[in-house]
Amino acid sequence: NTDITANGSVSAWIKTSSTSDKIYAKKNDGDAGYYMFVSATGQLNVRADDMTDNADATSTASINDDTLHLVHMVLDGNTITAYIDGSQDGTNTAGGTIDSLANTVDARIGKSDHTINYSFNGIIDEPRFTENALTSDWISTEYNNQSSPSTFYFQHSQETNPNFVNTPAAEAPFIPKLYMLF
Repeated sequence: NTDITANGSVSAWIKTSSTSDKIYAKKNDGDAGYYMFVSATGQLNVRADDMTDNADATSTASINDDTLHLVHMVLDGNTITAYIDGSQDGTNTAGGTIDSLANTVDARIGKSDHTINYSFNGIIDEPRFTENALTSDWISTEYNNQSSPSTFYFQHSQETNPNFVNTPAAEAPFIPKLYMLF
């Protein structure tokens, strides 16, 4: 389910030189919902609209420079915030309470259900959705870790003569198994 009730975040790595392109949308012309797109002037725009109240924020920085950018839309109650490359760049609080953004429209990546075709012209990578309003610290850390992995981890040189201890199976410590469900 990709319906946002009061809090939620959407993010993706994008690269484009175009304008008026939808990055992510779960809204059409006549329903409540939310979207993230490249504006006609090349900025990131994020919007949440329950058809009575809305919050709409536009960045000051342009993102249509044919460079990879990590973009986020964060809805926290009645406030929507745009982030570019780990930094906040635009926020707006609705004049009233944004109620449910639920609708029957499919969530779309690189396209929208609007009557005008807003197909994305460029690259969208690693789109993500969460029902949590990510914090600015989380977003900054995510960007720093992904844009420069060498600052996130350290790889030590390989040991040349490791000392192994031969422990009989009956004396070995219990190590739980980790299962991943797909």
